[in-house]
Amino acid sequence: MADQKYAVANGVFKLLKDMGDGTHAEVVATETAGGGGAGASNITEVGGNTVTDSLPISGKDGSTIASDANPIPVEIAGGAPFAPNASGTVNIAATNASANVALSSVQDGQVMVTNGAGGDLSFIEFGDGTVAATVTTGTPVNPGTSVVFSVTAAHTHMAAISAGTSTVYATTGKGT
Repeated sequence: MADQKYAVANGVFKLLKDMGDGTHAEVVATETAGGGGAGASNITEVGGNTVTDSLPISGKDGSTIASDANPIPVEIAGGAPFAPNASGTVNIAATNASANVALSSVQDGQVMVTNGAGGDLSFIEFGDGTVAATVTTGTPVNPGTSVVFSVTAAHTHMAAISAGTSTVYATTGKGT
């Protein structure tokens, strides 16, 4: 795998550096303008240490992998934000008995599942009109979280079950 730089948030990135021996080093840092030379920057590591101008990276054998003289080529990766379909949200009042609901449209191949805040842990399954969810084989979705799943056209329904009660929303669309 080639070196990859991932934007995590505004000014924060994660760098995966190919070590050349089948392993990768991971660096998470923030980057701000400043520093000493042209094109230089201050790098503030997650731990709070600030390095001005460059952040040399050493391999496990102590050799310098990256420096000002040997910069790391980076590839920006990431997907498009999730874009919901018009009228693409349905919901299930999940209880201790499985229930299912027809998805509005899966032509774009993704479904964002949101387990409402204040509810309980829920388990979901995708399938046809007969799909049922169980706590032993379903995919868990924590309360107050959203997860995007890739589905096929055969997944016309979503089922949910909960240990207590939750409102589980399914929004069809496209993106990550």
